[in-house]
Amino acid sequence: MEKNRTPYTIHMGLEAPLPVDPASASPNATSLRRISGSSFIFRHKGTCYPMTISEHGANKLRIWARHHAVDALVRDEKDQLLESWGYDPSASAAERELLAPMPGLVLSVAVAPGQHVSAGDPLLVLEAMKMENELRAETDCVVEAVHVEPGEAVGKKQVLLEFAS
Repeated sequence: MEKNRTPYTIHMGLEAPLPVDPASASPNATSLRRISGSSFIFRHKGTCYPMTISEHGANKLRIWARHHAVDALVRDEKDQLLESWGYDPSASAAERELLAPMPGLVLSVAVAPGQHVSAGDPLLVLEAMKMENELRAETDCVVEAVHVEPGEAVGKKQVLLEFAS
């Protein structure tokens, strides 16, 4: 893990993502602790906020605090790493193509043309820098074409899959 990377970042419409380290004991760190079920205590800049959190899709949360709801996008360490390499899942979805976020070797392909996939379903596994990266569907869609097969080396931004519009 890079020195400045935290286990999670939360994007809540702020100018910059908010780094969250659930394991931090520092009173000035931003942290999130589960109290029970969907009830949490969020600590930021020394102040604690009670909140209720529910899942609202793949990597998305709906956060209720002070009688207001905010939708947040959560990025774990793998997501942050892919983002630092230039992978933009929202752009890929808009273009209806899955592009290789980095150069690597296709280990497996989990879908076939004509197959319906839901948000979060695995699409393929790409090995890069001795790490296996499972690429998942960002939205519900239908696979239109598969342009790679297991054992194939791919370059960054190479089209791997196409989705029907």
